[in-house]
Amino acid sequence: MSEEQKAPASKILCAILAIIPLTGGILNLHRMMMGYKQWWQRALISCIPFMWPIMAIVGWVDAYKILTGKMTMKDGRDLV
Repeated sequence: MSEEQKAPASKILCAILAIIPLTGGILNLHRMMMGYKQWWQRALISCIPFMWPIMAIVGWVDAYKILTGKMTMKDGRDLV
C-alpha cells in the first residue's frame, strides 16, 4: 500500500458520519476517511449558515450512496 492509498474505510462508520449533520453535512469527515482530497471545499461552503439544510441533505444522499455501494474510496476500492 503506497502513501497515497488509505486502508479501506468502514461502510457503516462512513454512513453514520454522513448522516450526522455536523460531521456529514458540515465537516464531511466521511469523505476525508474515504480519501477524497477536495472534501474541505464542501466543508467551506457549508460554513454559510443558510447552506446547512442543503448540506444535511447532501450528507443523507452520501449515506445512501455509501450503503448501496455507489460511493467508493477515491481510488475505486470498495468500502469494507
